Formats: sequence, structure tokens, C-alpha cells
Amino acid sequence: MMKLAPLVKKLRRFGRDEQATITVELVIIMPVLFLWFVGSIVFFNAYHAKGQAQRSNHTIAEILSRYETVNNAFLDEMADLQAQLLPGVDDFNLRVSSVNYCGAELNVDWSYATGSPMFDNNPLLDGDIVPEVFPLMSDCESVILVETNVHYVPLSDILGIVAQDWTTKTAISPRFAAALINTDI
Repeated sequence: MMKLAPLVKKLRRFGRDEQATITVELVIIMPVLFLWFVGSIVFFNAYHAKGQAQRSNHTIAEILSRYETVNNAFLDEMADLQAQLLPGVDDFNLRVSSVNYCGAELNVDWSYATGSPMFDNNPLLDGDIVPEVFPLMSDCESVILVETNVHYVPLSDILGIVAQDWTTKTAISPRFAAALINTDI
């Protein structure tokens, strides 16, 4: 069995020693500074990308709220707008639905989805509605539900941030009509 006393004595002496060279200090601190620097960039990139995804959703919802009627071609143009608002993102989808609240339940009037095959591009069904997304609504009120999914791949997994899918849902009331009408459905 080894005796630890000599090792402990050397460690104590090393801890009390105040003489050092810049090279030793640099070797000790440089990896920490490098990880901090790269981690800051990765964290900022994830924060920025999440904000862009949310802003693109809100922008499309705001645009749609100002229309009385739309068609599928116009909704495809909204998906093109989303692509322009999310530069460098290849995998995303957009689903727009008109949902009404009548008789204490939410019903889908119409729904249209477009985008990357990586995501579910099926129309929204009555059974898929999540009530927590919607604001308090008066009887027979209609809202536009804009759902976007964005696939995010981090610059590095150094912080433990992994590739993930971000979903943003915005329910917004039409501004100039009782409901948004899709003329193709």
C-alpha cells in the first residue's frame, strides 16, 4: 500500500507556491476561456434561432388576420415567406386553420398544411385541438390558428443543446371579418 503523505505534502507545497509563469497559467485557463467563448456563441445562436422561429409565426399570423378570404396558393406563398424569414432553415412547416368556438366546444372550419415532409402535414382535426392554445372566446367566435414547426440543429453540442423541433402556435382573431374563409376548401 502506498503512503499518501509525500503526495499530500507536495500538493500542499504546490498550493502555497506563489511563483508561476505565464505559460502555466495560460495552459490552465485557456481551455476554460475557449469553452466559455464557444458556449456563448452556441447559446446565442440557439436563442436567436428560437426568436426567429417565433417571430416568423407571429408575422404570418398577423398578415393572415388582415384578410377576409384566402386560398391554398396564398397559403403556399405564406410558407415561402416563412422560408425567407428563416434563412438557413430547410426543414419547417406551416399549418393554418380556422377554428370556431360554438356551444362550449372548439371546431375546425378548415385547415391547410404545407412544408417539409419531416413534419406532419395533415390538416388539423377536431380531435387534435389543444384548448390551452386558445384565448377566452365568446360564443360562435372564430380565430385563426397558425402553427409552425422548425427543425433546429445547433452549431455544436458542446453545451448539451441537441437538434430539436420547435413548435409555435398562435391563435389570432380576424380583424375585418367574423372568420377567415379559404375559398379552396
